[in-house]
Amino acid sequence: LTRCGTMLKLRGDVSGSSAMYHRALAIHPSHVTATCDLADLEHECMGNTGAASDLYRQALLLHPDSPTLHSRYANILQSVGETEGAVRHYGDSIALDPSGAGSQHQLSALLRLQGRE
Repeated sequence: LTRCGTMLKLRGDVSGSSAMYHRALAIHPSHVTATCDLADLEHECMGNTGAASDLYRQALLLHPDSPTLHSRYANILQSVGETEGAVRHYGDSIALDPSGAGSQHQLSALLRLQGRE
């Protein structure tokens, strides 16, 4: 179902994509890929940052040791100006995966913008 959701998103069918991700989560509520894909769809295509944040928080409750979830949630937080939360979650991502260059780069850029580096 998540693949169908992704295909529909690529075709521009946002509502169809959302329906597929919701179906996947109805079957398997802790499915990380479906949660992340739905959160990204909510944020990028629907402008619903609140729903995206809620989805990432739910996913992090189920998978607190996922550096990818921390990094992606930090991206959402940064996009809405919640810089302290973004810094914390980028830091969590790096602590869980020190080789994660993406989070290191994002954190460095964010701190530089704040004049904290």
